[in-house]
Amino acid sequence: MYLLALAIAPSIAILVFIYTKDKYDKEPLKFLLLLFGLGCLTVIPACILELVIQGFAGFNESLPSVLVEAFLGVALIEEGVKYFVLRLAAGKRCRHFNQMYDGIVYAVYVSLGFATVENILYVFQGGLTTGIMRALTAVPCHAITAVAMGYYLGIGRFRVDSRDRKKYMALSFIVPVILHGIYDFLVLSGNTILILIFIPFVIFMYIFAFKKIKRLAAHNHMVRDEETGRITDLS
Repeated sequence: MYLLALAIAPSIAILVFIYTKDKYDKEPLKFLLLLFGLGCLTVIPACILELVIQGFAGFNESLPSVLVEAFLGVALIEEGVKYFVLRLAAGKRCRHFNQMYDGIVYAVYVSLGFATVENILYVFQGGLTTGIMRALTAVPCHAITAVAMGYYLGIGRFRVDSRDRKKYMALSFIVPVILHGIYDFLVLSGNTILILIFIPFVIFMYIFAFKKIKRLAAHNHMVRDEETGRITDLS
């Protein structure tokens, strides 16, 4: 039982933190639970795709192979399935998506659905030490890539210029894949120098995420009506 608590506690803590930052016009809990549940289900297609690609690619322990595996065999797939669900559930017709910060909230709930299931599997297999390490690294990594995804998605959704909108929508997928790919490459490399870079990179990711959260949370009192385009200040 304690392993289960250890596996889900990091996700709960992050979800509560993200939710409390949304001080105006909070998102419906039912919708957030739906996003979390859909995120949990993304583990299934992600695992299937990863197994298929690994079977065809025949990755080995060389650095070039590890690099390709980290980006194409893991990061692209995992961020891809999460992005697909996010765009499907919180797309143009989502009436709740009326603030830029909502993008971060939605992305984190989807991503941590995935991360929670993944973490349960790893912690039950690896035990206490694995649970503690992943609570500080892997689970926050999923949350941080989700913050990046939601940050650019939130900005892009409210851009009037179509070029700007397309640019931010593209960044909402590209940036998380890059961050996730670098993280996995450093972890899987087995190279002493690269592993030493891992901790500074994780610290950078934390700083990156907090800055993005702070920036959009500062504007979440501004709400836009999807039908009229009217902006309302709730502060």
